[in-house]
Amino acid sequence: MKKPLKALLGIIPLLVVGYFFLPHINGNSDAMMTYLEETDKFAISYNEIIEQEWAIEDEEELLVFTQEVSIPKMEELLTDAETYGQGISKNKLKAVHDIYNSSISKRIEADKAWVNGDLADIEALYEEADSLYVQYEEELEKLANKWAVEIVWEDISENE
Repeated sequence: MKKPLKALLGIIPLLVVGYFFLPHINGNSDAMMTYLEETDKFAISYNEIIEQEWAIEDEEELLVFTQEVSIPKMEELLTDAETYGQGISKNKLKAVHDIYNSSISKRIEADKAWVNGDLADIEALYEEADSLYVQYEEELEKLANKWAVEIVWEDISENE
């Protein structure tokens, strides 16, 4: 009876070592770190647009901003993000990045609907865009944790 117990105890340290070092050995941690560093510009650009929108109180001014600034910048952001996504070699990371692209695409769709006066669907479109963005953050964090990388999120609120 003692041999199986010793064998089992021998597997536990191996599993622990494998859990912490395997992500580094197969390049997942490095891929995640590179992704986070290289896509930070997307988050900064997105947040700048959103912060500018929050600062606008006049609806007419917001409409002009959305037409002339927000939509073109979001479209440029989406193009850059899609181009970047084509170079992602890790399938799991690419799938998470595709959620990001979907959230930006849905946001553009919502902005265009609002500008065009399609008021029936805009609330659902904005909610879907926001939901996809939250899903992206959650999935990215799960994958990062799995790949032994911790993400520290910066909290941005409407009160700033």
